[in-house]
Order: sequence, then structure tokens, then C-alpha cells
Amino acid sequence: RYMNMFDINSFLKKAVAIDASDVHLHVDEVPLIRKNGSIMKTALSVLDSKDLEQAFRTIAPEKHRNNIEETMDLDFVYEIPGVSRFRVNFNRQLNNPSFVIRIIPIKIKTFDELHLPENIKHIINVHNGIVLVTGPTGSGKSTTLAAIIDWFNSNYAKHILTIEDPVEYVFKTKKS
Repeated sequence: RYMNMFDINSFLKKAVAIDASDVHLHVDEVPLIRKNGSIMKTALSVLDSKDLEQAFRTIAPEKHRNNIEETMDLDFVYEIPGVSRFRVNFNRQLNNPSFVIRIIPIKIKTFDELHLPENIKHIINVHNGIVLVTGPTGSGKSTTLAAIIDWFNSNYAKHILTIEDPVEYVFKTKKS
């Protein structure tokens, strides 16, 4: 069993490579991925609590790594440089460790890549008011907002402030 220990980094890299959007890891289940809105079982071995404890110690922020027994719910971002960022929710199901991991692409998609309507540019160019982006989990709210912020960053010299916890998308300075 030790030789077949679950390797969280290899698994996350494969999930990114196949364009999955989420990963679900639970004790006594095979690892699950979400792609195109559907959850699919992988052909990997069933995970046990030791697999998920090792995954936690690998990806959790350093200050939490030795406190898995006391940790009931924790949200954080993990990054594999050059591969992707991941928004991680660690929680407990029936007192066993469990993960739901959202894959956050390093490259921010453009309006065109997201097939956003052209009138969104008119809406976001107003000088007063508020724009709400709403929808269910996995509907593309964060991806849409990242595209909007990146578009502003590319087209205007403005001060852009985002408030997130944990921080998901990281923007390089362009014009803003």
C-alpha cells in the first residue's frame, strides 16, 4: 500500500491536463473529477484517511499542516508553479478528511474565449452604479470577473482593487 500512496500533486497536474474544473477527494471513494459540469470517477484506487492526511500535509498552508486533527473546515489557495492555482476547501465528512478543489487557470480567458456578449463592455464602462455577477456554483462568475478585470487592466490606466479570501486569480500589471 505504501508504494501506491496517493500523490496529490501528480493527480492535480493530470486534472489540469484534461481540463477538469474541480476535484473531489473523500475517504472510501476513488478520486472524482468534474469536467463540463459532470462528476466522473477516476480509475485510481479508493482513498483512505492516510491518503487524504498526506495530501493535506502536502498542500495545506504551513501553519496548518500539523493540525489536521483539529481542522474542521479550511479554505486556502495552493499553487503548482507553471501548472495552475487551486482553491481548496478542506472539510470533514463523518469525521473523515475531505477535499473539494477548484482548478483556477493561470491564463485568464478573454471575452472572446468566454463567448461573452459584446454589450458587457458597455455595461462595465459606466461611471456610476454597481454590477452584480450572480449564478450557481461552477457557472463561471469568477472566470467572468477575471476576464473583466484583465480587460480593464489591458485597456485603461486605473487603480483596480479586488477583495478576495483566498485570492484566486493573480493579475500582472498591464496598464492598471
